[in-house]
Amino acid sequence: MLYLFLVSANVAAWAWAYDLFAGNAALLSTALLAYVLGLRHAVDPDHIAAIDNVTRKLMQSGQRPVAVGLWFALGHSTVVVVAAAFVALATTSMLDVPGRYRELGSLVGTGVSATFQILIGLVNCVVLAGVCRSFLRLRRSGSDAQQDTEPMAHHHGVLTRILRPLFRLIARPWQMYPLGLLFALGFETATEVSLFGLAAAQAGSGADLWLVLVFAALFTAGMTLIDATDGVLMLRA
Repeated sequence: MLYLFLVSANVAAWAWAYDLFAGNAALLSTALLAYVLGLRHAVDPDHIAAIDNVTRKLMQSGQRPVAVGLWFALGHSTVVVVAAAFVALATTSMLDVPGRYRELGSLVGTGVSATFQILIGLVNCVVLAGVCRSFLRLRRSGSDAQQDTEPMAHHHGVLTRILRPLFRLIARPWQMYPLGLLFALGFETATEVSLFGLAAAQAGSGADLWLVLVFAALFTAGMTLIDATDGVLMLRA
């Protein structure tokens, strides 16, 4: 049933996109980009760590938490869709502003976005360096496979470390929904920023709000597909 829901949601999102963008190669390419960004976002360290930690915790309590990844992705998707709609509406309202102010706003927005993405890249480099040091240390130690996996569990993303105390409060898979909301409020990934940029660009060119929401729907469909599958694979592992 879970996989049926995931496949149906992805097919519905693409059917919506094709119905609106049929014959427009540029918009179809943009739709594909939004979908790929969603797939990429689902494999961020924070997503994998959150789903893995909660799945292990619930399994230890005797549950079979098949839907942990699904609920997490749904909570995350709620914020992504609302934020994309807000960006689109805000951009549309700016169309009546004099040209010089729009140019200044565009310059400031680009600078903030670029700075944000550079900072995220630096954070990812720090995390990667820590992971590499752990691998080298484990190779030198020669410990068994069970012991080797434990140190790696501590190299999570920024939000996972900040929100770690909340993991202890989760007793049912559906409680991952509010945790997904909190993770999404951080807006720490470049893929989400890129999605909002797509929304702003389409709204700025006069696109209807519903057209912009197609990109958010494709982004969340791809992200939910991977996150929910991750939860199932971790359960079976």
